[in-house]
Amino acid sequence: MGYQMSRRGMVSAGVAASLVGAGVGAAAVTPSRDARAVARAIADNPNIVTGAAFETIPGGGNSVAISTTSLGQFPTSGDRFAILSTGNSNDILKPNADGFTGTELSPARYRGARDVTTLRIDLNVPATASCLTFGFRFLSEEFPEWVGSQYNDAFIAELDQNTWTAERTQAPYLEAPANFAADLQGRPITVNAIGDLSVSPSEASGTTFDAATRRLRAATPITPGPHRLYLTILDQGDRVFDSAVLIDRLQLSRLTPCTRGVAVDTSQAQPAGALLVSGNRVSIPDSQVFMPIRLAVKPPRVTPARIRTASGARMNVQVADSRGYLVRGARVRVRSVPNGLVRPVQSATDKNGVATLRLRPTRTLDVTRRRVLPLYVCATKRRGTPNSGASDCRLTGVPVGPAR
Repeated sequence: MGYQMSRRGMVSAGVAASLVGAGVGAAAVTPSRDARAVARAIADNPNIVTGAAFETIPGGGNSVAISTTSLGQFPTSGDRFAILSTGNSNDILKPNADGFTGTELSPARYRGARDVTTLRIDLNVPATASCLTFGFRFLSEEFPEWVGSQYNDAFIAELDQNTWTAERTQAPYLEAPANFAADLQGRPITVNAIGDLSVSPSEASGTTFDAATRRLRAATPITPGPHRLYLTILDQGDRVFDSAVLIDRLQLSRLTPCTRGVAVDTSQAQPAGALLVSGNRVSIPDSQVFMPIRLAVKPPRVTPARIRTASGARMNVQVADSRGYLVRGARVRVRSVPNGLVRPVQSATDKNGVATLRLRPTRTLDVTRRRVLPLYVCATKRRGTPNSGASDCRLTGVPVGPAR
């Protein structure tokens, strides 16, 4: 008891220190108690989620959030991911100043633990799927002070059973026989994990936490039909020194072999904001294109194929990047060579990476005479110019004048 009181005595000063700079980056993380919205943010395909609920969640604070801002290699699919925390989830982007991040969300114990959040996700597994996987990263303030002590936060994932318990007098005690998000010794993911699953300060860069795991993947075999996935984060022994888990890319697949447990996630993460669009292509926002990656202007399509009247023609320009992702929100500009033969025009690309522009001839362009009009078509990021950053320009020609 004396040890716990000594730790709690540190809290008043520590919490005050952790509140310096409160609100920095808070707008990037949106607290949510909408379990279905959180579950759909985690799912690679939101349609696999048939229902969701919080089996338990602290009455105070904001232990759960949805983020649309890239953090720690998340999101890994789509444009958002979920954060579960033993404190306020929207504290994650606060500066990692001296002291620690700690919030006591609730004085009540739940199954012997504190500040417990359990998200239940209902799934209907198709006959074609035999493996459930999701990606996660565990972050904690418990490092290095409380490694190996009775004060420990933990992350647990259970399929169809929610049976973990910490209700024994021994400290620490945590039993989770159905947990498949386990370390090499079969224990829940905590700061005590070893090997490839251990935490390190470098992996927590850009967050308020002192250490984190690498990006990990949990997997378990699954059968067709209805199932329930339980995701739990808890504080063992106290209510301070917070931890959090980033979760995304929940998938039902035919992954072979489907090995139950946790491994380092070596898959290539899609850029933040990635969307699956028609033709099974992936679209990303222009903000996720960085040098040396460049934009790429595809050959434009013009309708009608020839400018014959003052009404001109419609041009569709598709923009991708050098990795093959379609790019939405990029700015496309068109000008004639020499300049002044068509009116200046620009448009932004849609979710399919396509910008639609109207080419209207000026009085300088004689549409009664047959010729090929050279046009520069340039794509830039919204805040870029044709001469900066990842921009790309293509010289193309559009026929002008009557057909033969």
